[in-house]
Amino acid sequence: MSARRHTRRKVQVGLGLKKSQAIVLKHFPWENSDKVVTFFTRDFGKMQGIAKGAQRAKSKFSGAFEAGNLIEIVFFEKENRDWVTIDSADLIKSYALRLKEYDQFLGLGLVMEVLVETLPFHEKHEALFRLVLMVLNEIQTLDRLRLACLYFEVWYLKLSGLFPGSRRCSNCSRSILKLENISFDQNIPGFFCQECWNSRHVRISHEAFECLRQIIENPLNLIVDFKGITAVQELAGLMDPLIEKSFERKLETLQMLKQ
Repeated sequence: MSARRHTRRKVQVGLGLKKSQAIVLKHFPWENSDKVVTFFTRDFGKMQGIAKGAQRAKSKFSGAFEAGNLIEIVFFEKENRDWVTIDSADLIKSYALRLKEYDQFLGLGLVMEVLVETLPFHEKHEALFRLVLMVLNEIQTLDRLRLACLYFEVWYLKLSGLFPGSRRCSNCSRSILKLENISFDQNIPGFFCQECWNSRHVRISHEAFECLRQIIENPLNLIVDFKGITAVQELAGLMDPLIEKSFERKLETLQMLKQ
């Protein structure tokens, strides 16, 4: 995988040319020597575009379009066209380049797959862009991998307005923050106190719920004591199916990561 930084060119942005930081999500070959690239920009949301000649060995785009790359991209957008034309792409950082373990590549692949499959096009989302960069950075450390993936799932659901309130019982509105017996129903979805428990609910250990509170209340890089891998795995067992159910998608990398 090439991580060569391209010589930065001065580009006059305007008259249809747009410039932004972007995270490469996916690419595939197109007619002749071109590539189709799906990328998530900081300023314009998720986009898809054609990179002319990107398959050539000496292409100016060489190494820029690997999944997980943070790039500075310049593209040309025409009205009434879904795809843009990519003018240049300068590599800022490759998050995949330093990964060593197969599970880490799966973690990166999970983030990419979720964004490719579920994120709408052309919707600016600065908070989500920052979230993705934070998670990709944490994936670099193997023992932080599962926590980072879990953090991404919880916050992606929250930013999409699909994560249930976790401070009060979804049935009686009683505060559940200091309760020992808490349960979760992914069909509703919602969190419940002991008095509102029923047979459809899954019990949540105190450690797993504390892990969830830390995820909701803290930046990922500040979560040091995350109650151990058992609590993370227990919570992931609830969040993994929830994110698939919420977006009605079966995520291949999520199934592989479980295994």
